[in-house]
Amino acid sequence: MKTTYYVQLGQIQQRTNRGTPAYIARWRVASKDRSKTFRTRGLASAFMSDLRQAVKMGEEFDITTGLPVSMLAAKTSGPSFLEFAQAYFLRRWNILAARTRETEAYALLTLIPALVADAPRPPAAEELREVLRTHILLPESRRTSLSPSQAAALSWLERASLPLSALGEANILRTALDAISITFAGGPAGANSVRRKRAVLHHLLEHAVEQKVFGSNPLDEIKWTAPKAVTVIDPRTVVNPAQARQLLAAVPKVGRKRGPRLKALFACIYYAALRPEEAADLRLSNCALPEKGWGQIVLERARPQATNAGQTPARHTSPAA
Repeated sequence: MKTTYYVQLGQIQQRTNRGTPAYIARWRVASKDRSKTFRTRGLASAFMSDLRQAVKMGEEFDITTGLPVSMLAAKTSGPSFLEFAQAYFLRRWNILAARTRETEAYALLTLIPALVADAPRPPAAEELREVLRTHILLPESRRTSLSPSQAAALSWLERASLPLSALGEANILRTALDAISITFAGGPAGANSVRRKRAVLHHLLEHAVEQKVFGSNPLDEIKWTAPKAVTVIDPRTVVNPAQARQLLAAVPKVGRKRGPRLKALFACIYYAALRPEEAADLRLSNCALPEKGWGQIVLERARPQATNAGQTPARHTSPAA
């Protein structure tokens, strides 16, 4: 934990641009702006009084959270973000559909490694995600044994994970939003992916509100605009009818038995605009196929199949399996 004595106390600002008034306490620690939102001016004043008293007593302030050490000790008595996220995910394991489980796991693979303190000798992000994927985000019956390097990464993550209560700070939540806005490779993430990850974070914090960690969802207080999805399609990337016919003619040559089934699958996707999971569960009884003219497909159900989040490990270790 890095600390400093350089603290500047600001003022309490009232925000009235929303339905419910809010009072924002502002201060600076090591030249970084900090803020905390309260429902009443009295609560905000009491918080600023605690900070002022800590400054007078010559306390050190934690650079990561912006809080005095004495106040940080009180806040860290609750669960870490790692512990809460793990419990949140595993509690819902059996009630989540495979694809939804994959989405939530993918979001947590992004958020958990990002919400950590500046502890010494951090493992690579890939190592942390691997430990999450094969151990932390799996029920005990599905966990694999850890190698020495994975055990070291897990130990570091358990020590460095920020307390759940730290997510009440605006700068910590912005760190989380920054993390979900980029891919594992460091490029900008797709708009739909970002929105799904933010939805997972919001729902997780709603559970924290239910458990009285927060009075209200702190993510609702952050002014943040999700990136917009790109809706313009480049015609050069779309398969034209002649290319589609050539591709479908080549598909039956795949394997000894799978080819004809794959041709039917991709033909339904291309000509009938079916989703892969809809085409995979299609039966002849669902089709009205006249000798001439248009036919009809009646969709009854789909057969979705989730993939592994992040880098693909063995199938049995996937949080989505």
